[in-house]
Parts: sequence; structure tokens; C-alpha cells
Amino acid sequence: ILIQITLISLIKKDQILNIIPEENKFGYWIKDILNKYYFFFLSLIISIITMSNPYVGYGKQVLYILSRSIITLIIVPFFLKIFDTF
Repeated sequence: ILIQITLISLIKKDQILNIIPEENKFGYWIKDILNKYYFFFLSLIISIITMSNPYVGYGKQVLYILSRSIITLIIVPFFLKIFDTF
């Protein structure tokens, strides 16, 4: 677990920001968000990898929480558009 955290921490913010293209507004928006909240996203990734490690034992729960969070992020804007039209 410590080796995984160390390897993730070796990736610098500038390396990630240089990978993201700025050809459109979405790329520029993602780059701006990552630039502002880099340490939040880094801690989120480290916690997900640590919790999904089989030696820790929370793999199924982490996958369940991630899948339900993604589904919620997809469904909420859909319902907001439906409610705005009525």
C-alpha cells in the first residue's frame, strides 16, 4: 500500500496538466479544475486505491460507492432538465 501511495505521489501536477489538451472549452475547464483542486483529487485517488486493495478488504464496498456516485452524477442533471421543462 505504501509503494502504491508513493508512486502516485511521484506524479506532479504539471505532468498531469500537460497531458490535458486545451483545444476546446471542456479541456480548458478540466485543466482549471485540476489546477485548483489537485490535492483533493490526489487524496481521493489515493483513498480509492488504498480502500480497494484486497489486503484492506473494502474492494466491493468501494466499487459499489463509486458506481452509485457515477450513476447519481448522470441521473441528477437529467431530472433537473425534466423538472425545468415543466
